[in-house]
Amino acid sequence: MNRHSTASARTLEGDREKQLEERLESGPISGEIIVSHEITEQWNTMPLEEKLRFEKKLLWKLDLRLIPWLSLLYLLSFLDRTNIGNAKLQGVRLLIYPSLLARTNG
Repeated sequence: MNRHSTASARTLEGDREKQLEERLESGPISGEIIVSHEITEQWNTMPLEEKLRFEKKLLWKLDLRLIPWLSLLYLLSFLDRTNIGNAKLQGVRLLIYPSLLARTNG
């Protein structure tokens, strides 16, 4: 690669980074919830029964996404705690984490 193409490649990378920063600072990625006026009106005019149905459906989707991962994390934490207890019973000294040794002696 010659000097000119290297400089232009750096410029393109700088432009991409600048565009990405602008996208992150504005819009839905920044943490703001952007809801159109039509959707707000639709929600406000929706009957109570339909709102309850919608909320139930939304909670079900959230449950299907979160519960498997939370269950896996719970299982891993349980296995970790039992491994620490088994290591203590076998006489393994916890030199790396003495605070864990103090907690298991309790």
